[in-house]
Amino acid sequence: MKWRYFPFKYYDIYERIALNDVVLDYVKETGNGVISFTGWDRDCANVGYSQKIRDVLDVDKCQKNNIAILRRKSSGGVTFLSRHDLSWGITVPEDYFEGKNLQEIYQYGTSKIIDALKQIGIKAWHKPINDIMTEKGKISGSAIRKDNGAIQLHGTLLFDVDKTILNDLLKPENDHQKQEKILEKDKQVTSISDLSSVSFDELKKHLEKSFLKGLDYLEQPFTKEEIFMAQEKKDFLQSDDWLFKF
Repeated sequence: MKWRYFPFKYYDIYERIALNDVVLDYVKETGNGVISFTGWDRDCANVGYSQKIRDVLDVDKCQKNNIAILRRKSSGGVTFLSRHDLSWGITVPEDYFEGKNLQEIYQYGTSKIIDALKQIGIKAWHKPINDIMTEKGKISGSAIRKDNGAIQLHGTLLFDVDKTILNDLLKPENDHQKQEKILEKDKQVTSISDLSSVSFDELKKHLEKSFLKGLDYLEQPFTKEEIFMAQEKKDFLQSDDWLFKF
């Protein structure tokens, strides 16, 4: 299978979510796979598709701290994204994972992260169903979105994390994310910076090597037409109709 590769780049958060739809359409039309790495142009709380924002986030504190709110189209809990974090994505035709169960699909992605972490001296392992753990806690999570013949597997690797913000903005009584990852004296969430002195640029190189190993790929940026399609969806994705739909 041929692959299209989008190297790391900082994006407007709402435009990048819209580009996920563009990528899915590209995969369905061409039968090619896509590998991408993403940085975010501002801090944001990335909410799972079916979550009620006011149940899991203190919206007023988000606004006070200039934390944007984003609703993605995949499931899961709240994830905090900043310019210090790196998101990765694998999008393929659905038959690429034919015969594999959900756990095996998640492991396809997490194994690439684990391999890259090993190269920088961090021991990590997969924790079912979709987390990557280290001796100091969770360092990455992922989610899956299926869309009419294509599968998008994506997640975030924490390079640095402000646990004070996490504790302040999440509502623990309604969101399991805070109880599982943030409490217990901050032992449940960690980052690359907690475990290694590797630079952000060095980390990107190791991730690129791990994800692209053995693939027949071509680096190809988004076309003007693809960006236009994403921008048409961008306004809706930052509207109250979308953000507070549940």
